[in-house]
Order: sequence, then structure tokens, then C-alpha cells
Amino acid sequence: MFREPTVENLKTLYESEIYQNLLHEFVERSNRELDNREQEAFDLFHKLVYCQRRYHILGVSFEEVLSAFEKHSDIFLEYQLAATAFFEDEDTNPYFEKSDLTGVWGLDKTYLIERFCEFYLLQTGDQKRLWYYLTVTRKMQSNRNKRYTEQITRLYHQTIGENASA
Repeated sequence: MFREPTVENLKTLYESEIYQNLLHEFVERSNRELDNREQEAFDLFHKLVYCQRRYHILGVSFEEVLSAFEKHSDIFLEYQLAATAFFEDEDTNPYFEKSDLTGVWGLDKTYLIERFCEFYLLQTGDQKRLWYYLTVTRKMQSNRNKRYTEQITRLYHQTIGENASA
């Protein structure tokens, strides 16, 4: 039975031990501070609604998302650390502003839930579906979306390669 992720499902993921541990490790290893504005229930709800829209476009069941999240959280963390560092370095990345990766509000505690959609699509290897997802969610010019797709694909494969040999 297909169950699309709901705000309640995503809140359960957000509150889970695996997610909180992953978030803590991300903050620790990236030396980032997260925007904690969503501490209030109202703000958290709206951030999760935003994430739910992305998962709706992704088009997979909550069970599949949760299973993939649990199964690949280590690789996802490594990928996200590499991607965050890459896109924040304006010297090596003249094509994107920092806001292209972190959004208008910066990094908040729902950041990894939102970013998992791209990771999930990178894992499937379905470039057409990834391109569609990015076109709908990022609404950038076509050439910027193409460049972004190439960059995250390369970062994903570098991360997988590094973790396969470790």
C-alpha cells in the first residue's frame, strides 16, 4: 500500500533517534550552527509542510523513504558534508551562491530531511527523474540546473567511491 509521506510521518522521522544523531554529527563535523527558529511547533509544522511537498514530487512511499534513510544514513551524511562544503566554497564554485544550497533561511534542523530527496534520486541513478525533481523544486535557469545536477552527481560518486574503499 502506497503511503505518501505526511507531515506527521516527517515529524516522526525528525524526532527519531537516528535523525537526531545524524543531525548532531552533521553539525559537529561540518562546524555549522543550525538556525533553530523552527523550535516552535508552528514553525516546525511549516518547515515540514515544505519538506512534504518535496517528497510528494519525489513520489515514493514513506516506508521506502524511512527504509532508505535508515539503511544509507552513513553515506548520506558523508555526501551531505561534501556537498555542503563544496557549495559553500565560493572560490571553487563560481556558478552558485550560497543560498542555492542553503535556501533563504540558512540551515535549520529540517535541512537533512529536505536534502534526502536529492540523495535518494542520486542513489537510483535516474538522471531524468533527478532533473525533473530539480526543475520543479529549485526553479533555476536550465543551465544552472544542469550544472547543479552534474555537480551533485559527481559529488555523490566521489562520496560512494571514498566510502567503498574505506
